[in-house]
Amino acid sequence: MRERAPYRLLIALLAGVLLATGGSIAHADGDGPILGGVEDDNGTPGVEVTDPGGSTGTDGGNQPVYSVPGPYWKYHYTPACSVNGPPPNSADALCLGATSTCAQEQEGPATVLRFFVYRMRMNADGTPAGGGDGTWESMGTQCRGPNDPPEGGPEVITVADIRAAVEGVVPVPSVAVEPAGGTYVNVPTNFVSEGSDQTTTVQVLGVAVQVQFTATDTRWSFGDGSSGTGNGIRNAAVGQAGAVEHDYRRAGTYTVTVTRTYSVTFSLPDGQSSSMEGFTRTSPGLALPVGEVQSLVTEVD
Repeated sequence: MRERAPYRLLIALLAGVLLATGGSIAHADGDGPILGGVEDDNGTPGVEVTDPGGSTGTDGGNQPVYSVPGPYWKYHYTPACSVNGPPPNSADALCLGATSTCAQEQEGPATVLRFFVYRMRMNADGTPAGGGDGTWESMGTQCRGPNDPPEGGPEVITVADIRAAVEGVVPVPSVAVEPAGGTYVNVPTNFVSEGSDQTTTVQVLGVAVQVQFTATDTRWSFGDGSSGTGNGIRNAAVGQAGAVEHDYRRAGTYTVTVTRTYSVTFSLPDGQSSSMEGFTRTSPGLALPVGEVQSLVTEVD
C-alpha cells in the first residue's frame, strides 16, 4: 500500500527556477526523493511513501521481498520555507530559501532543494507509535536531490540479503569411492557423492527463511584428466545405469574432486517463495591410490 502527500508549487517561482537551472524539482516523504511528475490523487505533483504490511516482487537482486515486522521511522520532507511544516498543516510551498541555499551537486539538470525534515515513530502495522495521529519530530533541514538514498520506512529483506545468507550455507559435496581406500589399474571404480538435495533455515535480519538446495549439475574430476557427471549410486553393480564409474590406466595417486551446482528455492514467512541460481561448491580433494596387479613367477619346473 502506498500513500501520497500533496506538493503544491508556486508556479511562477518554479518556472523561474527551472528556466535558470534547466532542472526539475524533487520531493520526498518516507522513501526518499521522487522526481517531479509523480502526482497525488488530486493531480498535483506528489511523493510516495512505502507502508509496511507484506512483501513485494523478487525482480532484481536489490528488490525488497519482505517487510520485517517491527517499529520504524517515517520521514516527511517539505521545502524549507516559513509557511511549511509537518503534516497535516504544511503548505508544501516552494520559495527561494529552498531553491538557492544548496549546492547543485547532482549530475544532469535535476535541482537540489533544501527541505525541512520531520520524522515519526511508527508501529509495525503502520500506526503511529504514540497513538492517535502521532507527533512529528523536527530533524532540522537537509539538502536532497533525486539521487539521494531513501530514509526511513520498514526494514526490508532483499533478494541480495537472502543470497548473502545462503552463500554461507551452500552444501559442500563429499567424495566416496568403492572399493574404499584404493583401487587398481583397469578395475572399474565406483564414485558416489550423496546429499545432493538439502533443506535448511537461514536468519536474514532476524527473520527465519527456509532454503532448499536442489542439485542441477554434478561433475567429477578423477585426477588423471578424465571427468564424469552424476551423483553416482552406492554399491552399484559394474555398468549399472546412473552409476559414476571410472578405471585408471596407470598406477599412482590421483586427487579426485566433485563439483556441484545448485538451484535454491527460498520460502518467506508470508508464504511466498522464489528461486535463485548460481551456487557452486567443490569438494575437498580425495587422494586415491591406484595400484597395479602383476604376476610374479617364483618357480619354473
